Amino acid sequence: MAYFTDWQNRFSVERLPGVRITRRKLKIMTALNWDLEPEYVLILSDSLAISGEDHRPCFMTTKVFSLPHVGLCIAGTGAQPLAERFWAHANSKCIFEDIAHLNNYAPTILCAIWEEMLSHPDYADVEADEITGTVYCYGWSEEKEVFVGFAYRSINDFVSEEMHYGTALKPPPNSGEVPEINGLTDFLSVLIEQKREDRERPRMERVGIGGDVIMTLMSRTDDGFTVIEQRPFFRFEDFDLDWDAILARLPENDGHPRAIYALARDP
Repeated sequence: MAYFTDWQNRFSVERLPGVRITRRKLKIMTALNWDLEPEYVLILSDSLAISGEDHRPCFMTTKVFSLPHVGLCIAGTGAQPLAERFWAHANSKCIFEDIAHLNNYAPTILCAIWEEMLSHPDYADVEADEITGTVYCYGWSEEKEVFVGFAYRSINDFVSEEMHYGTALKPPPNSGEVPEINGLTDFLSVLIEQKREDRERPRMERVGIGGDVIMTLMSRTDDGFTVIEQRPFFRFEDFDLDWDAILARLPENDGHPRAIYALARDP
């Protein structure tokens, strides 16, 4: 972006670790919508992460993580590192055949990851009830020969909950009702409306929806493989404003007039 080009040129790879200050108490409080069906799974997520301290944009990220070798996707809402760390553990420290097999171990693994997270200095002054996390797994069950899903919530000690078929919206619409959705265009319209409703809330009450909309589609081939297609397909109109606010948080930009202006747009 030309607006911040003169700032970006000052940042080297060696200095990037200093940006970690923006992650303190971070929550990925996200838009996560899906249609879980026996024959396929369609997931829409945004890419904006906000700070748990002031609910302002802090970086762009991926929120649905795939494991193609076992036909599985992992997503999360709430505390940012939880789903990502669970994905990394499942990818490199677990031996399992499919989602149903992983489900046998998931609650124990997630409890251990959660305990380790909360012991980190970044969360030292965070009360236990101030932070929550939920992990969602979607994948092909070899036994049932259908797609299935499981949810694991920190508020329920990560006890496995099998998800129902159909559409789910996170966050739910203000009306509390799930509208009729026929196809990807309707799904996108719902997410745009979720963002509009979220933006109308006071800043500290927002879940933070923005960036790009990322589509994840899981389906089966005739020869018995799970195909996972993942790509961005829509950019919110205020993407540049969120990106300005992200760059304004960098320590090197503290006090710069442009940083002050970027953050002042959303007092």
